[in-house]
Order: sequence, then structure tokens, then C-alpha cells
Amino acid sequence: MLDKVKGFAKIFIVYSIIILSILSIFIFAHDKNKREQLKRDIILSSKYELNIVSTILTNNLSNVLSDLKYLSSTFKATKIDYNTKKNWANLIRAKKHYDQLRYLDINGKEVLRINRDKENVYLVDKEDLQDKNNRYYFKDSIKLEPGEYYISKFDLNIENGKIEFPEKPTIRMAYRTENGVIIINYIATKILEEISLLNLGRDFDLYILNGNSNYILHPDKDKMFDFMYGETNTFNDDHNNILNEIENEYIFKNNEFFNSLSLNDILFEEKVYNKENLKIVYHKKGNLTDTNLRTYDLLALILHILYHYLTIYIIAILSIILITSIRFKSFEVKRKKSEESKKDGLTDTYNRKSGLEIVDHLIEKSKYKESPLFFVFIDIDGLKIVNDTLGHDYGDLLIKKTTEIIHHVIRDNDILFRYGGDEFIIVFRDITFDITESIMKRINKEIDYYNSYESDKFKISMSYGISDTNEVGYSREILINTSDERMYQKKLQKRKARI
Repeated sequence: MLDKVKGFAKIFIVYSIIILSILSIFIFAHDKNKREQLKRDIILSSKYELNIVSTILTNNLSNVLSDLKYLSSTFKATKIDYNTKKNWANLIRAKKHYDQLRYLDINGKEVLRINRDKENVYLVDKEDLQDKNNRYYFKDSIKLEPGEYYISKFDLNIENGKIEFPEKPTIRMAYRTENGVIIINYIATKILEEISLLNLGRDFDLYILNGNSNYILHPDKDKMFDFMYGETNTFNDDHNNILNEIENEYIFKNNEFFNSLSLNDILFEEKVYNKENLKIVYHKKGNLTDTNLRTYDLLALILHILYHYLTIYIIAILSIILITSIRFKSFEVKRKKSEESKKDGLTDTYNRKSGLEIVDHLIEKSKYKESPLFFVFIDIDGLKIVNDTLGHDYGDLLIKKTTEIIHHVIRDNDILFRYGGDEFIIVFRDITFDITESIMKRINKEIDYYNSYESDKFKISMSYGISDTNEVGYSREILINTSDERMYQKKLQKRKARI
């Protein structure tokens, strides 16, 4: 009996060595390719995002340089007449992100200045013109040769020695003339907002830093431009001087990944003097340990393989997959029944009860995080007429088609539920009022498109109103009632417009 056991053991060992060796070679090769692919994907993703940011920045800055070229080609310091002032005013009026156009003489005194105050554009009176000879951007730009361009530091605009409020992130771009400097104050608020959207809901962070690694752009808006208020916290402080290591190459370090791109690497014209060494940084953190494994770290590699592929090694002797499948199917049946009880049968949106429960949860979460919620109350126009003239089947079809269009436009994490017969509520989070309004306009465009190409006996139309927690607080009833009242006002306006 003992010999039979030994013989069986020998054969078992031989087959185990052969089969497990072949399996291990395959798994090691597969895992190595997988880890290398993960690294390549992270690197390519970082380069793609960095290029998006650099394109946004350089396109906007290049447009300003083009406008400076235009101004310099039509400007004569010895003849600042009505037409010159009119041309400058027309330019700043057309370019909403220009805050000021100025001409400073060789001593730094303002000779001509056009200001923007929201939508108003006006010529500054002679007695209100200022002396800017001590400002760094004048000192830097006046040193240039005539015909050369200057890009200042990226900071907050200062008027009369104080930071202007609301804050105006500003880049000053200048052209050196024979007798002075033409300067455009470019307000970069929209650029920063556009780039900030790239950080929403992503597993990485994008930063813009100045030459001292101060934050120009940060996911935490409180850290942006804090150096203007005497704060000394920098990207290097937060990440152990990592910038020196990623100056010329990306790096995987301590379960994190960093990549960067300097605006000095993006060529403008040869005659452009760029004062600010802006740097764009891509930072990804999380479970990146696998990307740091090396073949010669044998113990770590073996532990990694066992951790990730243990199921494959024991699948031949266990019936885990079968048991898991049975349990999973049972769970899925229960989950589907629970989900169906929360949904409206006609529209596949949440019903009123479950929708209000979700709303209460989101409100509590929003209070804790101090982040706004936006409520949109929707009423489908003309449902009663469709029911009365075409029948309730067509009324149901009108409701269903409307919610399908809404679902097509909103995000997966936005909440849509049926509040009443033809009334629906959308709850948005992690966005702004302007984005909320933009989404609703896109829904109306989709409705117009549907109406123009579909041959249904009815036309889809809806009215909506918006409220948000920043404005009315965190009361569910007030949020819903406010958006309902605003929807009703829009509906009345539509009726008056048709009369």
C-alpha cells in the first residue's frame, strides 16, 4: 500500500512539475505583458491629457499674440486719434476675455487705456491714467527690442496696490514699440475653468504650476494662487521635490505616477520672451504597485503572481466557478426584483418614492461635502391634449420618448425620476449652474431634432425650472417647489408667446 502511495506521488509530482511549469511560463509572460501594457496606457494617457491642456493654453495665448500683431500694425504713438481708440474699443468688445488694452510710454505712464467692466467697454479718462513704471511687466517688456513680444507671469490682477475682487487670473502680453509698450490684460478664468473640467470624475489630477511650483491650477480651488496671499505651500512641498525628477521624463514612484510638460517646450515665435515658466503636471496615484515590479525582484514577483492568479492554479481541483455562478445567478434575481420595485414601469426611471429617497441621501451627502445640488423640475407640455385627441397610448408614448431623450443626454450618475404623471425631476451634482443650463439646452436641441425627423402624430415639448442648494438651501421641499414655480413661469411665458 505504501509503495502504491509513493508511486502515485511520484507520478503526481512529475505531472505537476510539467503542467505547472508550462502554466507558470504562460502566466509570467502574460503578466509581464499586462504590466508593460498598463505602464504604456498610463504614459500615453498622461501625454494625451498634457497635450490637451497645452493646446488650450497655447491656442489662447497665440490668439492674443495675433491681436497684438494687429494692434501694432495699425498703431502710431504720435497719432492716437478717434479711429485708434475706436479700433481698440471694438477689439476688447469682441474679445470677452480681454480686461484691458493699454499703451504705456517709455517711462511707464499710461497714454491710452480701454477697460472692460463686465459687458461695458470704456475709454479711461486722462486724469485716471496710472503710472506703471514700477510694475514688473513694464520693467521686463520695456527692455525688449522694438518688434519683440512679452508674456508676463500668471497671477491675479492688482489695481491700486490691491488684489482685485472677484479675483481675475491674468496674463499680460505686450508688444514693444519704438516709443513704448502695447499691453493686453488677458483674463484666464475661462481657460482655467475649461481645464478644471478635465479633473472631474477622473483617476488622476492635472496641475498648472509657475516657475516656483506655486499652484495656478489645482483640483482644490483654495490652493490656486495662494502665493498671492503670502502662502508658501508649493507642489514640491506636497510631493518631496518630485519636479526635479520629472524635469525631462515621467516617473513611477511610491505607488504614484508623474509626468509633466513645460510651456517653454512649446515653441512660440522666436521674438516672444516668456517670463513665466509654466509647467503642466499629470499626477496619478492608487494601485500602481504592479508597474514597479522588476524581473529580478523574484520574491515580490512570485507573491504578485500568487495573489493575482491563485484561482487559475487551483481551478483544476475545485468547483469554485460553478458554485460562484449559482450564487451569482441567485443574487442577480434578487437584485433585479429589488431594482424593478424602484423603477417606473413606463419610463424605466426611478419612481417617486425611490427618487425622493435618493434625493434625501444626496442632500445629506451634499451638506457634508458642502457641494451644490441642482434640481430641474420638468413638465411635459401638451400631454392632456394628446390623451384627449389621440388616446392614452399616444400619451404614454409621448412620456416614454421624452424620457428616452433626457436619458440620452444626461450622465449615468445624474438622477432622473418620475414625480407625477407628466412631471419629472433631474438632480445634478458636481457641476455648475451654467453647465446645468447647458445640459437642458442640449436636451431641447435633441427634442427639436426628434420632432423634425420623426413622423409621430405629436410633437414633444417640455418646460423646466432650475433651483440649487447654493441659492435656496438644503430643504427638499423648497428645492422642488422653487424649481416647480420656475417651470410654471416658463410655461406661462410659452402660452403668452403663442397668443
